Amino acid sequence: MKNCPPHFFRIHPSSLIAFLIIFINAGLNLFYRGYNLSFFTILLVASISTVLAILSLILHELIHASIGKARSIPVQNIIVNFLGGFTVFQEETIEAKDEFWITLGGPLSNAILGILLYLPNWLEESTTMSLYFQFMLSYCALINFLYAGFNLLPIYPYDGGRILRSILWMRKKEYNNATIKSIYVGYYTGIVVVALGFYFLIEKFFPFYNFGIIIIGFYFISVSRTYIKQINEFNSTKT
Repeated sequence: MKNCPPHFFRIHPSSLIAFLIIFINAGLNLFYRGYNLSFFTILLVASISTVLAILSLILHELIHASIGKARSIPVQNIIVNFLGGFTVFQEETIEAKDEFWITLGGPLSNAILGILLYLPNWLEESTTMSLYFQFMLSYCALINFLYAGFNLLPIYPYDGGRILRSILWMRKKEYNNATIKSIYVGYYTGIVVVALGFYFLIEKFFPFYNFGIIIIGFYFISVSRTYIKQINEFNSTKT
């Protein structure tokens, strides 16, 4: 984008953890599928798959920024972190409809990209696509679907929470009340995610992922409680 301020695009150190998880998961998928690949081949395919997945995450944030720019809303910066990233706007210039479309654009772009990347697998009988290429596309499609689903969860300040806030904001015309309700919905959603993680753990569903689900659920709760604490402190100063 033209006329971007210094440090417009930043990668937070915590994002390296996410990149490493994506890489390890890709390598394990290749190993356990029994493709009988060499160690070097697994590293190479997992590395390329990880780069494609990272580019998809960056595209998500660039879509937010592009929609904002199209609606004449200044972008301060883009930050990529452990759970994806944030596109930071000058919030005083955003209205409810702007927030809705800007926020929805990110997960929607991932869902569309996921479908496009998975199309060759649906057409696999009529193609001669190599095993490596097929894996990279399907793995990147999976990351996009997961990222779209994750960002549609009603967790503030992530996309799903902001979409919920914009809808409540449009209906009731009360920004602060819509924000508070979105934060509390995110808090209870975090509790549900933790409960599902423990249920999957007990029932032995998704053996590679249920601990991650539990950790993410507790993270959602922690983020929501931080905002709830700020709300309570603000309310106490008014009394």
